[in-house]
Amino acid sequence: MGLIANYSCLSDANLKELKAMGSEEEEILESVEEWNDDDELLLNIDKMWDVLHFVLTGVGTDHKDDKNPLSQAVLGITTVEELSDYLAYTEYDKLADIVAALEQFDMEEALESFDMAACKEAELYPNICTTMRKRKKSKTNFFMILNK
Repeated sequence: MGLIANYSCLSDANLKELKAMGSEEEEILESVEEWNDDDELLLNIDKMWDVLHFVLTGVGTDHKDDKNPLSQAVLGITTVEELSDYLAYTEYDKLADIVAALEQFDMEEALESFDMAACKEAELYPNICTTMRKRKKSKTNFFMILNK
C-alpha cells in the first residue's frame, strides 16, 4: 500500500472535535476518514507528497520548515501527536500566508526544471524513480496531480 496524502477542509465543529480527542488513535483516524468521505473538497495526491514538498521547498519532508509557508502547505502546521500515521491541520487564520506563498510560487518554472533523478538522489518517498521508464511515468503522474 504505502503512505498517501489527503487534504480536506474540516468544519470548525470537526476541528474542535479533533482537538478534543487527545491521543485516541483509532477514534481519530476513523473520524478523519468519515469526515473525508463527506468532504466535497477532498484532494488525494497519493504518494507524491514528498515530491511536492521537494518541488516547493527544495528539500524533502524530512526537513519540515515550520516557518516556510510552502512547507506548511504540504505538511500542515499543527501535528496531531502520538499517532502512528502522520496527521496535521492548519487553522483558517493561518491560511492567508500559505495561499500568498503558493500564489507567488512560479510552478511553471519549477515544473520546467523538475527532475525525477534529483528526487531519487534526495531519497524522496516513494522511491519509484529507479529506471528511466519509471521516472517518466512518475513525472507524468506528478504533473497530473498538480493540474487537478
